[in-house]
Formats: sequence, structure tokens, C-alpha cells
Amino acid sequence: MQPLDSLVNRAFKRNVRKRYQEWLFKNIYNFGESEALTSTKKDILKNPTKDEIISFIFDSFEEIDPQIIKTSKLLVSYNLFTFRL
Repeated sequence: MQPLDSLVNRAFKRNVRKRYQEWLFKNIYNFGESEALTSTKKDILKNPTKDEIISFIFDSFEEIDPQIIKTSKLLVSYNLFTFRL
């Protein structure tokens, strides 16, 4: 199962991280443009909403190249076939 881990999960995690960083940079930029920053609760940078996180995950999975999934399936089947005790 390692090819799935190293190929598909790596691509998925990279895409999720990229989406989160884009969201973070956009919100930090908007946060920095507010008037005089104070340490009140209203000025604290908010976490992404559940809908935004779902969007990160959905978009990241959609961005994975189908060829990566096919290749990882072939590698898994090859590893299972050649596995010896």
C-alpha cells in the first residue's frame, strides 16, 4: 500500500496545503489592511470555516491527476503479486 501513500496522498496533501496557504495569505493581507491593530478579539485572524475546509479538500482531490491513481494501483498490484514470505 505504500505506493498509494507516496503517490496519491502526497499529491493530495500538497494540494490541500497549497489551498490553505493561499487562503491564509489572502486573509493575512486583508487582516493587515485593517485600521489600527489592537489586541482585541475582533482583530484576531479567524480560522477557515468548515465550508472553506471542505472546499480545500474537494478541490485538492479534483486536482489529482488520474494517471497518478492508475500508476499507484499498478504499483500496489505489482507489489502484492511479488510479495513473498
